[in-house]
Amino acid sequence: MKSRHLIDRGDSVTAALSGGPDSVFLLHFLYKTANIMNLSLSAVHLNHKTRGEENDADEAFCRDLCKSLDIPLIVDSCPVPARASAEKKSLEEAGRSARIELYHKAVANRPRARVATGHNRDDQAETVLMRVISGASPQGLSGIRWVYRGFIIRPLLDTGKEEILNYLHREKIPYRQDSSNEDISFMRNRVRHQLLPLLKESFNPRVVEALSRLARTMSLEREYLEEMTGPDMARATASMKDPGAVDANVISEIHPWAAMTILRNTAITAGVDIGEMSLHHGLCLLDLINGPSGRSIQLPGGFKARREYDRIVISRHNPLPAIPAPVEITLPGRTELPGWGIAVTGTYMDPPDDLRIHKENEVFLDEDSAPPGVYVIRGRRPGDVFHPLGAPGKRKLKDFLIDRKIPRHRRDQIPLLVKDDEILWVAGLEISEKCRVGRNSRRVLKAEIEMLDK
Repeated sequence: MKSRHLIDRGDSVTAALSGGPDSVFLLHFLYKTANIMNLSLSAVHLNHKTRGEENDADEAFCRDLCKSLDIPLIVDSCPVPARASAEKKSLEEAGRSARIELYHKAVANRPRARVATGHNRDDQAETVLMRVISGASPQGLSGIRWVYRGFIIRPLLDTGKEEILNYLHREKIPYRQDSSNEDISFMRNRVRHQLLPLLKESFNPRVVEALSRLARTMSLEREYLEEMTGPDMARATASMKDPGAVDANVISEIHPWAAMTILRNTAITAGVDIGEMSLHHGLCLLDLINGPSGRSIQLPGGFKARREYDRIVISRHNPLPAIPAPVEITLPGRTELPGWGIAVTGTYMDPPDDLRIHKENEVFLDEDSAPPGVYVIRGRRPGDVFHPLGAPGKRKLKDFLIDRKIPRHRRDQIPLLVKDDEILWVAGLEISEKCRVGRNSRRVLKAEIEMLDK
């Protein structure tokens, strides 16, 4: 832990405690280390609600163990099967995300806090082998990281399972056995109980150590690549408001391998699980650099990467909501439109001093120039035309939105202020030349949009 700078003297460390041999060994190890390193030690346990009474017995065991060692324990529960079904994830994915949420709670508002997990050298070998089978990139072959998300540490990655079990048996330290670890319907269990034993017996008795060395080598390569691409990463994200976005023009100028590293790191920042990203995903991300705007690819975990003009954006894919129905509004006055998530307010006022100024959510309209009828907020329709302020004439609304580089998936979600089917304001973008306010305008309507609280 000291050589890899996983903890410093005086840190707060929370052990992730399942009750299994690895986590029990980890807790005892940290318990003996706490005095040496002046650590503030606690533990956390999640009841996954996957094995009924067996889960409850695991929880009771963890409570008794922490009580015997006088270690504070945080216990939470999550019906992981229900969560997996609701989020369309596997049990493993849902359980992992539930645990990480609990780890965040455990360190919240605690400076220099860490969560330690019991991943060991055999887990590392299994992970690397699974990623080889799935066609992972070299970065993926770096396996389980010693430090994850900046606060989750894995002190046992150089410690073998056999060493752990031998210690527990020698010291007569009890632990729990998870029956689901024998279920070979899970890929990891097939690798653990079938593939690795075959490789040990028929090919290399030290295959676990060999796979761990591979992980270490690829980890060093990953660290070097991330360090070397740091300046380019900074340039590619400097003007981006979205943490899952990069400037496609910047990364098109650098070596493809460096560009792939930046795109993969951006995907991880957006929330994609590095372990599920293969080399194929990385190559598909590279294709977006020179692809047309609107092209997209699927990434693991329900994420999507898409080219949006000069940007590549990575985000969780959510089906687009339906275009809300048209709503008549009263101006002047205030109307809330829950379907759009906005409120529209209109007031009469004097012309502004600077007639050129229009804010994103606030515009001035010459009402006398507007057609008769009622004001309506609606979405775009096929064949819509619009006369932008200062333009020589009308043009297709679709072409106007393309020129403004509005991504295709956002165009249907832009509210339009319409009167007698004439578009007076494309909200957030531009007003119509027809309603331009001049010095001689008599009735100036200030229209403003605000977001409703969810």
